[in-house]
Amino acid sequence: MLGYRLGMLLLERNLSHEQAAAITGLSRATITLICEGQNENPKLSTIQALAQGLRVPIGYFVGEIDLMDAEWLRVVERCKKAGIGPGLIGEIAGFLQNKKAPAK
Repeated sequence: MLGYRLGMLLLERNLSHEQAAAITGLSRATITLICEGQNENPKLSTIQALAQGLRVPIGYFVGEIDLMDAEWLRVVERCKKAGIGPGLIGEIAGFLQNKKAPAK
């Protein structure tokens, strides 16, 4: 699961193993081994480095949340840091959920 999720995240973000290594501080070999499923039980510090460097919750890598949830949590945290309260965040989420694609 970890390898699949890491691979999908890198694909989604158009990152190579080398780029992911630079972002996370891990070696390219470690990234490759995880993505290929050859390291199914990395150290917690490795998972933490992946999560921190790639800016997703650890829960993404262990299957607790999906990528969309992880991205949403990241947006919410940025809003909070910018001083945007939960009420406005909820209004924005409701707006986006109800917004329909324009007709072509």
